[in-house]
Amino acid sequence: MIPISIRAALIVVTLCSTARLASAQAVISEFLADNRSGLTDSDGDESDWIEIRNDSGAVLNLNGWSLTDLPDDLSRWVFPSITVPAGGYLVVFASGKDRRAPASELHTNFGLNNNGEYLALVDPLGVIISEYTFPAQREDIAYGESGNIQELVAVPEGASCRWRVPTGAISGWQARLFNDSLWSAGATGLGYDTGDDYDTFISTNVQTSMFNRNGSGYVRIPFDLDDASAVNGMRLNVRYDDGFVAYINGVQAAASSNVDFPVQWNSRANTQNPDADALNPEPFDAAAAIPSLVDGENVLAIQFLNATLGSSDLLLMPELVVTFPDPAADGVGGFLLTPTPGSENDNAVAGFVEETGFSVIRGFYSSAQSVTLATPTGDANIRYTTDGSVPSETTGTLYTGPVSVPTTTILRTIAYKEGFESSKIGTQTYLFPTEVKGQSDMDSTITTRAPYAATIEDDLSNNLPILSLVVDDDDFFGPSGIYENPNLSGRGAEVPLSIEFFNPSNPTDQFQVDAGVRIHGGNARSHPKKPLRLYFRGEYCETRLEHPLFDGSPVESFDQLILRGGGHDSWSL
Repeated sequence: MIPISIRAALIVVTLCSTARLASAQAVISEFLADNRSGLTDSDGDESDWIEIRNDSGAVLNLNGWSLTDLPDDLSRWVFPSITVPAGGYLVVFASGKDRRAPASELHTNFGLNNNGEYLALVDPLGVIISEYTFPAQREDIAYGESGNIQELVAVPEGASCRWRVPTGAISGWQARLFNDSLWSAGATGLGYDTGDDYDTFISTNVQTSMFNRNGSGYVRIPFDLDDASAVNGMRLNVRYDDGFVAYINGVQAAASSNVDFPVQWNSRANTQNPDADALNPEPFDAAAAIPSLVDGENVLAIQFLNATLGSSDLLLMPELVVTFPDPAADGVGGFLLTPTPGSENDNAVAGFVEETGFSVIRGFYSSAQSVTLATPTGDANIRYTTDGSVPSETTGTLYTGPVSVPTTTILRTIAYKEGFESSKIGTQTYLFPTEVKGQSDMDSTITTRAPYAATIEDDLSNNLPILSLVVDDDDFFGPSGIYENPNLSGRGAEVPLSIEFFNPSNPTDQFQVDAGVRIHGGNARSHPKKPLRLYFRGEYCETRLEHPLFDGSPVESFDQLILRGGGHDSWSL
């Protein structure tokens, strides 16, 4: 067996106990010490930055206050006369450019060390008000106070509702106390489809009432809140075709960009929302309607719009998520996965669980294997699956001992720990050529015919470099999957996957990376074996694939790759 390969030890978090003093008028609430693709300054540079929050309860003038990264030089960079409103924020770039003009962008005369260092906010009397001794930082991940936020799905997909396709204006239909008892009962999603793209999402079919009759429909969805005053954020996630306007207790909360105002009872969307985009929930900030919330029953009312009266399809599937402070949170800060300069922080994590190590690496095998899993993060648990599905902190088998791999298997893992960011998904594909030879997609007239039958297993396992793509079956082959709907295009037609490459003739020539995949080509989209285009993006893993794939080529860095299906080769001369 090949020894387990384990990455560097766990990042240790050191958040100084005096990071925020009880009597503080202002605090360093967040900072980013490795800014690669986030907030830019007026020069267009992605400078590091420090966020100051005013907790004094009144307007605060920072004149004479200072920021420093040296504990023996507390007045290293002194603020000019600049005010911060009560509860407000001020962002200062830690760029080394030393700019102090009150009416323009502020820049310290020092930068932040992403390997970890000291940082403090000091008042005019030289008293340290807020300080950190922070550990090594990660690219585009901030550090600071935890927002201690909980999320509640107030309106889930498939929620009970009342709906109607209006035949004239209905006054006050968006209001919380409007009487909708005579409206039709149903469940979200609402819509229809003369094809089958939306079949898995439609619970209430409105085609008879809406097709060639009206471009708009109304839906009202009740939801309950125990403490409306605690809500500090709302997000509406919507699958929609073609447009919508959403109200909460009569207050407009969100709308798609293809709606013309003022909206009438028979309005239509001014452009179509492509099917590929409609299938994916789009998030909308609904915080504007927070003041309208009440304890007890509230109502999410939505006008859904089609672009044409005779449109072949329609879809509305909303989900409403509310956020509020977690009273049980301990208030300790740490890493902030989504930087929020100038606004309230999200929840922090204490550190990062390191990836799972596998005692047996991906490749071809002729006998059963026993795979040991491990992570260097102390007190972390591991869960795994053997069917290619993605494990989570609550799904998959809890690892307690070596995993038996007697046959072709895709082994996927996650390591997790309370209060830490879970590891990325580990993926190892183990192939048994005897089984591959017998798969239904293999041509038996070749695999059973001399002279190929005697050598095909060896040919498979010893000669060909392998690219293994692991993708959710529904995303790829399901009714709404991209392989079953090859004409879908754009980002909405891109699904995540794991890519593994290994070369049987050179065990060190291998990699695994997460990426995105779309169907590629024109006419070839209709072929049984379709070409694929792979996309390497930061949202999946790395922004580029760095690996020498082509012998003799100087190109070893890729942002995209095309996997040709070879369907046109039979027509080549």
